[in-house]
Amino acid sequence: MSDRNTLTTANGTPVADNQNSLTTGDRRPFVLMQDFHLMEKLAHFNRERIPERVVHANGAAAFGTFTVTRDITCYSKAKVFFRNWQANSSSLTILYRWWRKRVS
Repeated sequence: MSDRNTLTTANGTPVADNQNSLTTGDRRPFVLMQDFHLMEKLAHFNRERIPERVVHANGAAAFGTFTVTRDITCYSKAKVFFRNWQANSSSLTILYRWWRKRVS
């Protein structure tokens, strides 16, 4: 065993070069999927938790019934609200969601 610190992957395989990746050639810089060390580095970077970027949001939802009792053409052009509101009140079963961002 050598005394110097060697860079290894997550499963213990030694890594010879940490700064370069395997590509298809000089003129085509396409990274090969065989470069398992690069894929592992990107996976760790992707899962890194940065506290400043964590979204602090909370929300709720409610089921209910939306009933149109008079003309709302000045508020919406959606045909679902205008089936036959004149003959009888048209009702819709809805799910309403809302959320707010918590300021920390």
